[in-house]
Amino acid sequence: MKLVITILFFVFCVSSCSSNGTQKMKFKEINLLDGIKITFPLTKDYDENLTYIHIQIWVSNQKVFEDTTETEYLFDNKEWPKVIKTSDGTCLLYLKIFDAPDFNKLHQFTIHASKLIKIDTLPYFYESAKEIDGNQVYCGILNIVETPCTNCDSCYYNPKLYYRFTENGILLDSILTVKMNTKHWKGFYGFNQRTDIVRPCR
Repeated sequence: MKLVITILFFVFCVSSCSSNGTQKMKFKEINLLDGIKITFPLTKDYDENLTYIHIQIWVSNQKVFEDTTETEYLFDNKEWPKVIKTSDGTCLLYLKIFDAPDFNKLHQFTIHASKLIKIDTLPYFYESAKEIDGNQVYCGILNIVETPCTNCDSCYYNPKLYYRFTENGILLDSILTVKMNTKHWKGFYGFNQRTDIVRPCR
């Protein structure tokens, strides 16, 4: 089975729709793989350095998701959005989420048969892939490392998570994650940040 990964491109196409025939709302449209597109409203000209809310995800002109929350999305990196199409026809759409004051995140939208199945949260990968044990892997941290005291070299347990790009999407490599965090934290205490465990910062 061949992994199909398409790094998406931005199509700077702005459409308009009218409200009650008097007011026009501009939308940005980003066309992706296999008829998938993202649209979101614009209050002014599109700027890749800004964040955007109320996105919609469309598949073959059918709306499969509309975010009515105030979640902010970033389109400041040509590597994201990204679509991975798996062998069974499922499309995994990855969007970058602005999450200050914490680290930014990736949202993974699982779409099958023109239906949104689920949304998962992954860390955003600030660095390029690294070769570890002969494999290309990405790593990221979901939350900012916090310290229990000032002017000390102690941190709450906050594991790095290691991922691989596979034919089934960007998947957590749990074995490598356990191995690398055991080495870093002198023990493995789970895949999530914990405030009941304090170790020297490294």
